[in-house]
Amino acid sequence: MRHEGALSPDAHRAAVEAFQAGPWRELNLQPSWKVLGELSERHVLKGADLWHLATTKTLQATLPEARILTFDRVLSAAAKKEGLAVEPTATP
Repeated sequence: MRHEGALSPDAHRAAVEAFQAGPWRELNLQPSWKVLGELSERHVLKGADLWHLATTKTLQATLPEARILTFDRVLSAAAKKEGLAVEPTATP
């Protein structure tokens, strides 16, 4: 987002600091191939966005509070259609 000019340097720095300090835990995940295929039939997404959505949906099966973090409007809309909580709630 910073490289595309959608985030100012200050907003980018604040986002990076929030990511580093946030209530996150590091996980090594990959999506279910079945979920990946199903989502690819329902949504027109770039490869990485499809991968992130499918990974989050796969994780949601065992961690219902899972949410997706994106600034991409298309991914955000697809995630909402899939019943995922999306952060941030407002897109820039």
